[in-house]
Amino acid sequence: MLARTKFQHVTGTRCATDFAEVPSILMEFFANDYRILKKFAKHYKTHETLPEEMISNLCSSKKMFSAYEMQTQVFYSILDQVYHAHHPLNKSTTEILADVQNNYSCLPHVSGTAWQLRFGHLVGYGAKYYSYVLSKAVATKIWRQCFADDPLSRSTGEKFRREMLASGGSKDPVTLVKNMIGHEPTNEELVESLIAGLQ
Repeated sequence: MLARTKFQHVTGTRCATDFAEVPSILMEFFANDYRILKKFAKHYKTHETLPEEMISNLCSSKKMFSAYEMQTQVFYSILDQVYHAHHPLNKSTTEILADVQNNYSCLPHVSGTAWQLRFGHLVGYGAKYYSYVLSKAVATKIWRQCFADDPLSRSTGEKFRREMLASGGSKDPVTLVKNMIGHEPTNEELVESLIAGLQ
């Protein structure tokens, strides 16, 4: 809808997998910001805005297990990389799952289970599951640097539409992010963004 690419096959989310989730994750920040919510989240009869404390408590409750959720995303990413690295695999997918889970999750593998067989993203993404974690880091970096102080800034919103959304997959994601934040983010900055997102 906001893309302005020459060819439809590189519009919208038809972009590098590393970047596909950035816009939706960024929108979650807006959806959890009282400055935005008070503009439309009102009682349908009285038109009263939800109390800021209620919104704050709701948003805080969403972060209750954020560290565990991040660890789980990293675990899934590692599992996906192991499954798609060297073939043929030297063990069954369930044995690999048990090894990786026991090393990278705080919850040990339960013997006799094979949940990976029902986790479609391990097949559909094919070694790209890490893109969820990377997209979260990039979106958090953009939010903190560009929108956190003033999420209603018209100029910043226009810049986001022009520099990131309009290009879809027609430009390299690193270029899009660089154009938005003014530089290519370092690994350290992305890790800091992930840590900040847990708080």
